[in-house]
Amino acid sequence: MKMSVFKVKDDLVDFENLLGICYQLTVDFWHEIDSRPPLVSLKHIPTNFGRLPDHGIGSAEMLSLWQQSILPFFSTRLSPRYLPYVAAGITPAALIGHLLATSTGQMPVSSPAMKLPSIITKRTMDWLLDLFDLPFMQGTFVAGTSIGHILALINVREWFGEKIGINVSEDGIQDLPKIQIFSAKPHISLIKALGVTGFGRNSLICVDHLPGREAINPDSLEKLLKKASSPFCIVVASSGTVTTGDFDDLLILRDICFRHGAWLHVDAAFGICTRLVEEKKHLIRGLEEVDSLAADAHKWLNVPLDCGFYMTRHMALLERANHCNDSYLNFTEEESSESHRGIQLSQAFRALPIFATLQAYGKSGITEWVARNCECAKKLGSWIDQSINYALLSPVYKNIVFFAPIIPSNFDQKQRTLEVLQHINSSEKVFLSQGEMEGIYGIRAAFCNWRTESKDVDIIIEVLETVSAMY
Repeated sequence: MKMSVFKVKDDLVDFENLLGICYQLTVDFWHEIDSRPPLVSLKHIPTNFGRLPDHGIGSAEMLSLWQQSILPFFSTRLSPRYLPYVAAGITPAALIGHLLATSTGQMPVSSPAMKLPSIITKRTMDWLLDLFDLPFMQGTFVAGTSIGHILALINVREWFGEKIGINVSEDGIQDLPKIQIFSAKPHISLIKALGVTGFGRNSLICVDHLPGREAINPDSLEKLLKKASSPFCIVVASSGTVTTGDFDDLLILRDICFRHGAWLHVDAAFGICTRLVEEKKHLIRGLEEVDSLAADAHKWLNVPLDCGFYMTRHMALLERANHCNDSYLNFTEEESSESHRGIQLSQAFRALPIFATLQAYGKSGITEWVARNCECAKKLGSWIDQSINYALLSPVYKNIVFFAPIIPSNFDQKQRTLEVLQHINSSEKVFLSQGEMEGIYGIRAAFCNWRTESKDVDIIIEVLETVSAMY
């Protein structure tokens, strides 16, 4: 124990030097992002780090060790050609905000000791509401869309309880009728949220999707709501499905939900940024009319993990459910604390990286890289559409390209597609992921990084041509 305490003090004495080493490692990594492979081979990744040390080695020795045995094997998730899932980069301003939020130990709580972080957090949310033109909503910062879905279910539970005179957060859920959830292509995070909150995964009722698409079929939804066994229904829409990036028509769904007294929640994890691009904003019209939405800032806003936000037209009910206070906390009752809006009592200063991004680049700067990502997707989609070796499996709605190799009928479609994908990723020039729609397996390229440019699409096309020549 004595040696451990000494090492901490030793690090403090050498703190400026340690930060200098860390700074250089970070700068070197960022300079190498374009040239490093987006995906590191699993066979090269170290796995044996020994047993828990009785005595520490100090941060200087630790950094030297990491430089040799850890950092070279990190996947380059920040690469402009790292395109699986919906993985974004990190802007310089966002990294600065993240570093300062962490290094200064700030927390966004309404107490005299942390007044400024609370003010900045509220202002950042106001800016986001302005950025996305959502004047009738209020919001709170969360770890990501997964937590945003949980907050939506907490919020709607209070709303339904209010309708029948039950304060759910005080008296419990035992007197609530069963709640049914309707969606066509829900993300797995929504299904997980149903299990975690006790709504139950089996409460999800699948709505038919439009032919050849992943969007909700409004006629199917109307019929299901008419014959619903519960008076309390939630409709979960997608503003950007994970496989193809398809959008539900929120204005039509809003009208249907209004007629049936249903709550309309939207998974807008990355699609919310579509509202910034004039040529694409029709895809997400009506977002201002929904009851709630969850989105990730660590996707298209390009801030570090883990940072998202939940927005709702019913904030008072969410605050009632999450309200907490005690004498030792000294929260000011006249103000709404982030602790009253979310699950966590102690939480990171998540707003600062977003605040930094908005302040450094403004609406126009963010819009530029969102539009550029859409143009990159369009360029790749156009090439695939004209290719004799690949075919689009879906229209390119915004930033996701979903395609597959053209395969002779006597081959297993799934097996060959995954084989082609493995060869693409083995190039060490690009990293794509797989997807499936209506039983057909495909390859996904999701453009979400501020670094990605047209020249990166040229490299992807070159890889696709090389792989197709192998068959």
